[in-house]
Amino acid sequence: MTDRYRAQGKRTRSDTGTIADVSGANGAVGDNDVAERRTISPAQLRAARGALDWSRAELAQATGLSSETIKNIEHGNFLPQSATNEKIIETFSAHGVEFISIYSANIVGVVMVSDKTGGVP
Repeated sequence: MTDRYRAQGKRTRSDTGTIADVSGANGAVGDNDVAERRTISPAQLRAARGALDWSRAELAQATGLSSETIKNIEHGNFLPQSATNEKIIETFSAHGVEFISIYSANIVGVVMVSDKTGGVP
């Protein structure tokens, strides 16, 4: 964990890829609960692929990443660099899937966002 996150009262990922609570949060959800760097967990990535019924190969093609990179992120072998993380988030967002991370409430997941007509994309 970095001192920067610890000092800001944020949760961050440890070297093992698990989320560590360094916030001492009081249970209220607020602006400080959102991570400074948008990150997604391996479980969120798997869930997002499942929401779209995409294979790793399909996600790799949509993001321009390799299937091996997707596999390594999903298995927690490493955390993606910021640019890789953003590619993944933007790709899913363009297809109606958003990532949710509210650390003080221990909420981490994915949601399908309705399109303008009220239907699911």
